[in-house]
Amino acid sequence: MRRGRSILLFRVVPALAAVAAAAFLFSRAGYWLVVSDSLPARVDVVMTFAGNMDRFEFGRDLAKRLPDALWFCSIERMPVFDTVTVAGMARRHLLLHGIDTARVTMVDTCTSTRGELAALEAWLRPRCRGQGPKAGRVLSVVCVSSPYHTRRILIEARRRMKQLPVRFYSVPVTPPYQRRERFEPGAWWTREEDADVVISELIKLVYYRLR
Repeated sequence: MRRGRSILLFRVVPALAAVAAAAFLFSRAGYWLVVSDSLPARVDVVMTFAGNMDRFEFGRDLAKRLPDALWFCSIERMPVFDTVTVAGMARRHLLLHGIDTARVTMVDTCTSTRGELAALEAWLRPRCRGQGPKAGRVLSVVCVSSPYHTRRILIEARRRMKQLPVRFYSVPVTPPYQRRERFEPGAWWTREEDADVVISELIKLVYYRLR
């Protein structure tokens, strides 16, 4: 009888420990998804991903703080009238905020993160000519998006553009700008909207790894 109990303990305790460890790691998934880097000494490009106005406004103010940087901004395609688009309205908005639109490139043709990175790659390639470690010059690209989106962006950007002389950094939208989309990484399972994006990001990251 004692032997049977001992065998049961040896089986049950490790199993419970494994379940507890898995639950703990899963609870930390929100933190793991968030990548927040310090701004490099020189920023060449600010890349803002589409999704909501929080990202756009944060990217706008970051670009304004970095007058020497180019701004590549993805924005949702949504005609307001027959001849007016959100991108056109955004350009006028930037002029009102004192931003030189000559250094702003807006795209409204992307429907996914991979599409946005493909557009960024096509835009970066001609700007990378003559650059690289041998020339003593690597372009610094700062990616702006929602916190939960940042790890997937960096993984895909670095994989896709590993041959280019580009270094990617992540600067997620910070709380003062999170007016339309609030993310709580430490309690993501308690809010339906946070749980949706965390599960979605984890599934997409697994897909990226397997493909």
